[in-house]
Amino acid sequence: MSTPGVADIMTFEYVPFGNAFYAIDSCKKYTYPDTRFCWANTTYASKPTDDSVFDGKLVCQHGPTECYDNVLEMCVIKYEPDWKKYTPWLQCYEGAVESGSTTPATALKCAAEAGIDITKAVACSHDTTEATALTHATARKTCALQPEHKFTPWIVINGAACGLDGTGCHGLLERVCKIFTGTKPAGCPKQL
Repeated sequence: MSTPGVADIMTFEYVPFGNAFYAIDSCKKYTYPDTRFCWANTTYASKPTDDSVFDGKLVCQHGPTECYDNVLEMCVIKYEPDWKKYTPWLQCYEGAVESGSTTPATALKCAAEAGIDITKAVACSHDTTEATALTHATARKTCALQPEHKFTPWIVINGAACGLDGTGCHGLLERVCKIFTGTKPAGCPKQL
């Protein structure tokens, strides 16, 4: 996204829910990852009216810290919805997530580096009502993905999932540039 001109030819949406799920009674007979798929199928089948799919405990693939990190990311996106502004923060913060060093100070440091104010987002992440509503909305958005979300990161480009063949989604820059039909920006490889 930081390649010259590429941000101008695309839109981007980050949905921080990953492989999380709610431990609902109808799926307790399964073990992970089948528990998540059971919950996702139940959620997708009932959307958008049945909130009982949120009755169980929220379970994140990498534990409670990941759940909090996801909520903070949801809140940052809510209060800074322009993806060109929140992605620098997200890249910095996700780097800390990968190294296992997310702290409130990390979030603030990343915000300062990205030039955004996350005061409202931090308050949102501690407000149970707001955080729960965002988590439910993000869960529904994840479960409504077509094709269905199977792993993370789940990347969809122009409605087509990337990496379904099991090879991952390498070469995103080339894929975006190849799909774009206008004048290619300077950051696109010349051969496309």
